Parts: sequence; structure tokens; C-alpha cells
Amino acid sequence: MKPLMKLLVIVVTAMAFCQTGLADKQIRMYLDYARFRYDDTQTYLEIYYSLYDQRINPVSTNVLLDFTLENTAKDTTLASDRISVALAGNGSQNGVRGSLIKTVLPPGEYRIKMVRVDELSSVKMDSMEYNFTATPFKGERIKVSDLELCSNIRTGSTQKGGLFYKNTMEVYPNPTRIYGMDNPQLFYYVEVYNIQQKLAASDEMLEIHAAIKDNKGTTLQQKKYRKSCEFESLVEIGRFNISKLKNGLYSLMFAVVAPDSEYSSINISNFYVLNQKETAVAGADLMAAFPQSEYFSMSEDLVDERFEQIRYIASKTEVQVYQSLSSLEDKRLFLYKFWHNREMDTPGLQEEYFRRVEYANENFRFANRAGWKSDRGRIYIVYGEPDEYLRKPYNPDAKPYEVWIYHQLDGGCKFLFVDESGFKDYQLKSSTLRGEFYDPSWDQYLYEGIDN
Repeated sequence: MKPLMKLLVIVVTAMAFCQTGLADKQIRMYLDYARFRYDDTQTYLEIYYSLYDQRINPVSTNVLLDFTLENTAKDTTLASDRISVALAGNGSQNGVRGSLIKTVLPPGEYRIKMVRVDELSSVKMDSMEYNFTATPFKGERIKVSDLELCSNIRTGSTQKGGLFYKNTMEVYPNPTRIYGMDNPQLFYYVEVYNIQQKLAASDEMLEIHAAIKDNKGTTLQQKKYRKSCEFESLVEIGRFNISKLKNGLYSLMFAVVAPDSEYSSINISNFYVLNQKETAVAGADLMAAFPQSEYFSMSEDLVDERFEQIRYIASKTEVQVYQSLSSLEDKRLFLYKFWHNREMDTPGLQEEYFRRVEYANENFRFANRAGWKSDRGRIYIVYGEPDEYLRKPYNPDAKPYEVWIYHQLDGGCKFLFVDESGFKDYQLKSSTLRGEFYDPSWDQYLYEGIDN
């Protein structure tokens, strides 16, 4: 065995994504949200989701989604429901299906869970979890709603009963936040609140700024215009043509600046450009597949856990780089690039690595310690399945122990694990592999059996 060394719906301030090893990655789930003012104290929440069918030969499929809304401060479940989403076969609608959920919430801290389950067995196949806060928009200072990124906005609509109707418009959200040749126009919708009427009396004007920036903060496109302060609130829509942008991560910035520089507000929302034409010309583009990767919307807790799990094969420099990162987006990109670079040389490496992590969790767990954190878990993850085992779990004259033998690793080597506590907590005591811990006082276990 070769070692691995070097080789819909919802919301939030902190996104959380969890995907099981059994997840069907050919049907991807995307979620986004936007919070608006409902009244002086309550928040109007719009929850968006879409499913993208990536199967080569898709057939009609019903996807079951379980949704749960929780009040995290009170540890209570506010609502739960199961819905069935029909995905048509034959590439209908480019394999995309989505919808919108609306609700009103009082101030508080919340969590929404979306779980995809198997239609026949109800086994969990994929899941997403988001934490978010609802805080009042009412106040003395200008406040801006979340930026709703959209695939299209149609003005002057008369479809008042339509699901996507809002303020005389049909506003179609884009929960994937992905744009490209098939979707070259980035539309946005945002609301502005608490405009002071005293500004209108003095004929003062608000300055509106909208800009697209790359991941280095460089402004690529921008719009600036002025608006009257006649009304207490505004609805602003706009769009940018992103067809000429290269594949990668970008930010849409929206700012409102009052005549008094202290009276302003700003909001930022990230999006991705995936230009298939560019990808076809440039070959395997690093960022092209990122929006389809599991890291695209992974939670910070899970991202940090994944990093801890790969520290066994990460270089010292990689560890230092990750520890220096402060934003969740940078951490996600780090993990994506970490595996992208290794998969270029060893396809399938990531899948095999986390298969070993899963095996370690199932077989080497002790009390509340995950199996991958154990000594046996580390050795199994890094070096794989041993060629041979020597196990002495019941020896009246000595402590239980295991010797793992690898015939092809470094010309042949052994690892000794001893259960000194007697509760099946096996710890690495010695190894003959160069670079691993070696203690000659344990040689009798490795070469002569246990006699003491």
C-alpha cells in the first residue's frame, strides 16, 4: 500500500456545509439568502435554493429535501418540512431547478438545516447547515439590506401573485452565485433604509456606488450616481456585464454615502465567474471547478476540521500559510488548491485520503476522541492498510499490543501499538520506519514478542 505523503434554502453570516461520503455529487445543491426590513423590529427573510443535475445521461428524478429552522439561542425547533423537487431528465432547463422561501423573523440567532435524503431508504445523502442573525434595520443611521445576486430582473411586472414578484419587479435570485457565458449579466437588488428627511430639506443628495472588485481588491468595473433624499427608503437595482472577466472569485460592492461622511453604509457579496470558453482554451483552469467543489460553501468549522485532518501530509509552509488566513473564503480556497495540486499528480488521492479518515473513525475511535486523531488512525491514513498484522489483545502476562507490518514501505517496516490502559486505547510506542518515533526499549515487542 502506497503512503500518502507528498504524493431551498437558506442563510447566514457563517455558512456551514457538510457532505457525507455517500453523497451523490452529480446532483449539487446551492443556497443563498437575503435579509430585508419587514417593520421596525422584524426581518423579512428570503431563502433561495437550486439543484444542479450534472449527470451525463440524466433521467427524471425526485429529490427529497428536509428543512429545519431552529432558534439557536433557545435551542428550539421553529419549523420543519420535507419537500420533493422533481428534476426532469434529458438536460431540461440545463439541469437546474430552484425556488424561493419567504418568512418573517423577530430578532434572534437562527440555524437552518437542509438535508437531502434517499427517496427509498431516507438515508442522508447530502446536507447544508447555516447560522444567521436577524437584527432590526430601524435606526438613526443608513442601513442596507443584503445584496441579492440575481440571474435576471424584469421591471414593470404585473405578476403580483408570482413567487418572484417584489416591488413591481420580477426578481430571480441566483443562489449558485456563478456567472459566465450562459449567464453573462450579473443583476443585483438591494434596499436602503433610514434616509434622514432633513437631508431632503437641504436639497442634499445621496451618492450610490456599485463596483466589481477582484480577489486582490482591484476595481474592475464601477458605477456612481446620485439619488434624492426625498424618501425614507430606496430600492436599487443594477447589473454588470461580466462576460470578459476571467475565471475566479470576485466581489460586488454596494455603498451609500451621505453628504455627511459619517452617514453611510456598505455591503459586499462574493460571486464566481466560470467562463467555459476560457476554460476550453486555457485547459484545466484552477478556479473553473471551484464552485462545483465541496469547499465552495463549506462551513468554517468543517473547513478547520478538514485542515486538521490533512496536517498529516501538509508541509510546514502549508500549515503556516493556513494558520495565517483570517477569512473563511481564503480557507476554502486553500483546501481546494491543496487537493487540486496533489490531484494533478495523483488522481483520486483526495477520495482515498478521506476514505481512510472515515475508516479510522469507524475502527479506531476511543471514548470521545475521533478515530483519525488516534495513533493508529494517523498511521492508517498516511500509510494505508498494513500488509500484515500481529495482534495480541488477550495476554495474561503482558499488555495488549498490535504490530503493523508493511513489506513495501521503506524496504519493510513495523509499527508497535500498545494498550497500556487496558481499555483498548492503543498508542504508538515504536516504529522501524525512518522519520517515525523509535524507542529501542520496545524492541522485544517488535522482534521477540512480549515477555515482560
